[in-house]
Amino acid sequence: EHVRYILTQEKKEFEESALADIAREARGSIREAQNILEGYIDGGKITSAAIKSSYQVMDVNTILTYFSNVVAKDTEAAFKIASMWVRSGYQPQKVIAGLLEHLRNMIMDFTITDKDLKPIIKAQREKIGAARVVAWIDFFYEQMKYIKDYPMEYSLVLDLITIKLIETMGTPVSGKRKPEDKKEEAPAPLDSAMAPTQI
Repeated sequence: EHVRYILTQEKKEFEESALADIAREARGSIREAQNILEGYIDGGKITSAAIKSSYQVMDVNTILTYFSNVVAKDTEAAFKIASMWVRSGYQPQKVIAGLLEHLRNMIMDFTITDKDLKPIIKAQREKIGAARVVAWIDFFYEQMKYIKDYPMEYSLVLDLITIKLIETMGTPVSGKRKPEDKKEEAPAPLDSAMAPTQI
């Protein structure tokens, strides 16, 4: 709303979706949102495509497809998307952050404002299982730390992440859990799976 106010005062044209992109990149900081806007105030209409291109905002449809491939245990298709992210020059932190945000949206679907997207993400959560989504979130936070320490292993880490996620889809997740069912566990950290014999 603050971004909207500034752009309205400046009589600046903008796409509604661009506001969400700017707010996302600002990470809750009004000052950072203003810094982002400074680069666009003197130009033409502020579009979502421009923000996504400048700040490497992940495409939600591609992320949806990636997780759908994981759910279907289609390793090859999931690998192709991960490889595309690498070839397109996405920074590793941006990829992990984008995947994390998508998982968060699965749990916090009531915060999604896109009426068309909301039921799709909710349906994907149902297929994965809420407990498993939470376990994956913990897993991705661990990988964020790993990629920060070993940025050159970016491509390999994305492949290993994909394998680990698909491995956890080995057993179906039902809406009701029996007392004897085991609690969903996060995939093992990648630093324990980097040896070639374990890959």
